[in-house]
Amino acid sequence: MPASVTRYQSRLDLPIIDGYVHMDHPDEPVEELMGQLRSVGVTRWVFLESIFCDHLGVNTQNPLGIWLKHRFPDTVYFFASADHRILPITPLRDQPDTMPLDEMVRIYAGLGIDGWKSVIGKPDRYAVPLDAPGLEFLYTELEKRGLPLFLHVGDPIEFWDPRAIPDWALPEWAYDASRPSLEELRRQAEAVLSRHPRLVVIFAHFFFMGYELDRAAALMTRYPGAHLDLTPGVEMFFGLGASKARSREFFAQYADRIHVGSYGSFSRSAVSVISMIRRFLETDDVFDPPHEDPYMWPDRRAPLRGLGLPRETLEAIYSRGLERLIGKMPRHLDETAAIGELERLSKLREPGALADTILARW
Repeated sequence: MPASVTRYQSRLDLPIIDGYVHMDHPDEPVEELMGQLRSVGVTRWVFLESIFCDHLGVNTQNPLGIWLKHRFPDTVYFFASADHRILPITPLRDQPDTMPLDEMVRIYAGLGIDGWKSVIGKPDRYAVPLDAPGLEFLYTELEKRGLPLFLHVGDPIEFWDPRAIPDWALPEWAYDASRPSLEELRRQAEAVLSRHPRLVVIFAHFFFMGYELDRAAALMTRYPGAHLDLTPGVEMFFGLGASKARSREFFAQYADRIHVGSYGSFSRSAVSVISMIRRFLETDDVFDPPHEDPYMWPDRRAPLRGLGLPRETLEAIYSRGLERLIGKMPRHLDETAAIGELERLSKLREPGALADTILARW
C-alpha cells in the first residue's frame, strides 16, 4: 500500500490563500496555527465558521471572525454567517435575537467582511430550501454588494448509500430518505444562480462533482459566478485522479475559479491537508490520504493519483483566483462598527456568543 503524506515539501515557491480555515475558541494559540500554515506555503487565509458551530455552544462565530480580522488585518479574511437554526422563510423582525438577512449583510459589509458563508445546503444542517423566497433577501444583498457566498450544498453521494459510505463518515453522515437528496439540493442551488446571475458562489468541496467533470464544466459554463473549492471531501480527489487527462483539461480551463481550502484547525491538521492537495496537484505521485486525518482515512478507494498540473494553472488555483474575488489583501475592518456589533451581541446575552470575551480582549 502506498504511504500517506503528512508534510509535502514542494519545489515551487508559490504563495497560497487557504480559503477555508476555522478555529473553535479565542483562547487557541492562533500564531501557532499561522506558523503551521506558513510552513506549507499559506500566506493568507479565510476564516469560515465551523459546521460544528452548535456543538461549540455558540449561535455563530462572527465575534471570533471579527477578532481575528482585527488582530491580523493583513492575513485574515472573514466570511460572516447567520445562525442556520433560525433562518426564516420570512424575516423575523419582531424577535430581538434575530435579524433580517439583508440587514445583517448590510451591517457586516459596513464593518468590512470579505464574504458570506452558509451551510444550510448540507443535509444535516438543512433548514429551508436554498431557493426559498425568504432567502432572496440574502442573495440580493450579497449580489448588490459584490460579496461572494461560500455555500455548502450536499455531501458525497455515497453518504446516501450504506454499501458505499466510508467508515470515517459513520454514523453521523449516513443519510436516508428523510434528508433531501443531492440532486434536489443541486437543483435548488442552480435555481439561485439562475435568479442571481451576478452572484458569486463558491461551492464547498467541489460541489461534490469530482466524478462528474462534464457536469461540472456545464455548470461553470452556464453560470459565470460559480466557483469550486478544493477543501476535502477526499472523494473528489479519487474522482479527479481516476480521469487524469480530463481533470487536467478542466483545471486548465477553470483555474481562476477553483480555490484551495484545508478546513484546517487545531482539530484537523492544515499541514496534512495542504500537503496532500499540493502533492496531488503538483505531482504524478501515487499515495494515500493522510492516515491521521479522521475525515479522510480509512478509505477503501485509496490511493490518490496526482495530476501534475503546470505552474501557471497552480498559480491561479493557489492565489490569483481568490485575489480576484476578495482582494490581494483583506478588506479594512471598521473598528468602530466592529465594536458596535460586538456590543449589540453582548447586550443580547446570546448563549456562547463570545462577544463579551472578544470585547474584553480588544
